Amino acid sequence: MTRTRIVIVGNGIAGVTAAKTIREISADASITLVSEEKTPVYSAPVLAYYLSGDIPRSRIFIRKPEDYERDGIETRLGQRVNGLDCQAGKVFLDRATLEYDALVLATGSTPSPLPVKGVGLRGVFAFKSLADIDAIAAHRPQRVVVAGAGPVGLEAATALKKTGAGVTVVATRWVAPRAFDEKAAGLLQKALEDNGVLVINHERVLSIEGAASVEGVVTESRSLECDTVIVAAGMTPAVGLAKSAGIRVGELGGIAVDNAMSSSIRGVYACGDCVETTDALSGKKALNLLWSNARQQARVAARNCLGGKEKYHGSVNARALTIFGVAASSFGYSASVLDGKGVDIMENQTRTSYCRLVFHRGELVGGQWVGPIRDTGPLMAAVRNHGGAGRAADLARHGMSGFVNPVWPAVSGKVHRVYKV
Repeated sequence: MTRTRIVIVGNGIAGVTAAKTIREISADASITLVSEEKTPVYSAPVLAYYLSGDIPRSRIFIRKPEDYERDGIETRLGQRVNGLDCQAGKVFLDRATLEYDALVLATGSTPSPLPVKGVGLRGVFAFKSLADIDAIAAHRPQRVVVAGAGPVGLEAATALKKTGAGVTVVATRWVAPRAFDEKAAGLLQKALEDNGVLVINHERVLSIEGAASVEGVVTESRSLECDTVIVAAGMTPAVGLAKSAGIRVGELGGIAVDNAMSSSIRGVYACGDCVETTDALSGKKALNLLWSNARQQARVAARNCLGGKEKYHGSVNARALTIFGVAASSFGYSASVLDGKGVDIMENQTRTSYCRLVFHRGELVGGQWVGPIRDTGPLMAAVRNHGGAGRAADLARHGMSGFVNPVWPAVSGKVHRVYKV
């Protein structure tokens, strides 16, 4: 019997999950995994803890070289894919050509650029890969400006402050504006400021100053001296390889896939940060570049490239971060990203924790927590089910304790406030 030949491009969580799932299904399939990075797969979410010294380097790696070998996965690490011939089923590397029956693209994302003068100076870094973290550590930052206040920017600020550097965060709105409304974000900002991080809201970095190396940053209202700039302006799907092969890219900039994670070319699948999928709440196309989504997509792509009929049912944004010991989590939409029409807010705050639920036209569409979190599964299920136990009227009638308390014991008693935006 002829072995099915599968090539996977990308060694992040999507690529490795696809490879592992294929092997679980088929002991006979030939699996080759190609990655430009030289290291085994590592956990990107813990890179900040490695930089801060909270965990050793050995703990960031999810798999060891022998793990790939044990699962019969051939690796081509440190090798660049120069092109694809999807009609002939070929992947072109620098020193080899791989033939495939099915191809899985898990090329991930790249840091979005900061479109200002000075981004090429020594001392400007992204905060995405292990190579980025190693470069930042070798630079030994003393005074840092973090340009961007999303979860990655906040994790970078926390880690660098723990190393002893002075840190300033420049936020175009408030901290983590896509994940948290302003009140919850204020609690995160307090955690940063209580630990010596300066946060500047509602400003943009206009330029990075210096001759050969970073000497400062100019914002809309001030100049900040620094020797290091961390660019945390978001992530962009890495689709250059797909585009060059004629694979369709969607309007939002990710590889266009159907609910089988199949691309516009037969036999080519895609998963992870490089794709745009359907948002489970709105039914519209979305870029939900998150670890949990990448794993689910990879399992679907893996099964289907072996002839399965698996479907991916869409993504819900769910984010979690810890700022100097203060845990925060959110899922779905914040009120600030909705149009303001038909939006209701239910919130509760205790001495140690804060919870906010966001409803749109009577249905639960998002939640935000700052404080201890146990399990948000029931709330996530209510969001995916579009109503039922997630309707605002039901929660308001029974109080938050009846529905949220099993999820988050810190929330108790009556709802402090239910109001319209």
